[in-house]
Amino acid sequence: AIEDIEVAVASGYPQNSIYKLYIRKCKCELELGRINRAQAAFDSAVEAIEWSGLKKDVRSDLTVNLQEAFINLAKTAGEEGIKEDKEEPTGHAKEKLDIPDFLSIKNPHPRMPAASDAIRVKFEPNVGRHVVAERDILPGEVLFIESPLVSCIMDEHVESICLVCLRYTTSPLPCPTCSDVNFCSLSCRTQAL
Repeated sequence: AIEDIEVAVASGYPQNSIYKLYIRKCKCELELGRINRAQAAFDSAVEAIEWSGLKKDVRSDLTVNLQEAFINLAKTAGEEGIKEDKEEPTGHAKEKLDIPDFLSIKNPHPRMPAASDAIRVKFEPNVGRHVVAERDILPGEVLFIESPLVSCIMDEHVESICLVCLRYTTSPLPCPTCSDVNFCSLSCRTQAL
């Protein structure tokens, strides 16, 4: 929900109603126990209420109600425990975290981080450049992991697969520059553009 709110704000959500998004974001952050982020969303909501074009008495009532709701929600979140505000990984870092342990390289090569230390690159005039085993390689051992340089999505799946991470998505995020591709998240869209 928080990412959806950020997409709506970035996409030009109407200024007279944007405070509603910030209120929702504040509630979501409080539910997640992230008080600092909730406070920032609360501040944005109060500022957006001032610029909303509502009548002065409606704005002040809304601000007072929002302050009371924030205090009550903050107390509830405080009773349930506060979680640390950690930056969640995005893009390539998130992609690496999503790789199951059995598909990761246990001992990376000192000069080639996408390769295992079990290999060595050699050059021979009659064969050219090639890879050889530096030690015994176990069955199922991963030797290389790298993001693809090129990928292609079949036409019938173009609307439901993210162009960057190639995951199926139930709520695709459209490309801002064309109508040919979709993304699963803001981080994938940012990485692509």
